[in-house]
Amino acid sequence: NVGIGILGLKLSTVAIQPTALIDGMGFIGAKYGTRGATNFATSKDWRKFIVNMPEIKDRMGGEFALRELTDENWLQNAQKKAFIPLQKLDQMTAGSVAAGAYEKKMIELGEKIDFTKYNKEALDYAQLAVRRTQSSGAFKDVPLAISRGALTGNRSLDRAMLQFQNF
Repeated sequence: NVGIGILGLKLSTVAIQPTALIDGMGFIGAKYGTRGATNFATSKDWRKFIVNMPEIKDRMGGEFALRELTDENWLQNAQKKAFIPLQKLDQMTAGSVAAGAYEKKMIELGEKIDFTKYNKEALDYAQLAVRRTQSSGAFKDVPLAISRGALTGNRSLDRAMLQFQNF
């Protein structure tokens, strides 16, 4: 339980999370990264639209390895709350990259953004940008050495220790 608290409240982990936006800007461009961050942070319509993208919706629950580490005991609520800052920053960072990438592709296509339906080509591009630039604990994105637990013999521990190696 102490280990879970330390992992969740580790300031260096929380502080470094938004730097992944720089990776996103490297992929989509600084202009669109900034616009995506602004749109995601200030527009309820953008947030609702982006949060429903499959790639973003899947990651909203937070890092899978960290979820596996929280026990079903009386400290479970405290354990889960310890990860809230990390999860929220991850959501904001990935959402910003997705919003910027979606807007960039829509401008390239010469189409107007409609918050009631996705443009398939822009959606695919936005999700690709998120997958390529944001760390993910999803099984499909985790290297076999980590997903099999080959490092320590414990899958959850391997994935938690190498959380920034899950590109």
